[in-house]
Amino acid sequence: MSIRSTAYSQEQDKLLCRIYMEISQDPITGIYQSSDNFWSRVEEEYNNSKIQNWEVRSKRFVQSRIQTIEKATRKMHTCIRQIENRHISGA
Repeated sequence: MSIRSTAYSQEQDKLLCRIYMEISQDPITGIYQSSDNFWSRVEEEYNNSKIQNWEVRSKRFVQSRIQTIEKATRKMHTCIRQIENRHISGA
């Protein structure tokens, strides 16, 4: 039986997104790192930067959370584009 970790708070999500963006946009190593190395760096930086009472997260959990955030972001972006592309009568 697996042990479930606690849910991410908004503060944890913000920290994780900031770290993900910083590492993915690093001009020195950004494109020259393997996927495994990338996620190891995200995991390490998250666990080093987190508030002390936050749960330590594994690479798998960090990667899964980012994928969940990306999915929600894509869905929101699609909704925004649909609204922007509407032809309002009389405008």
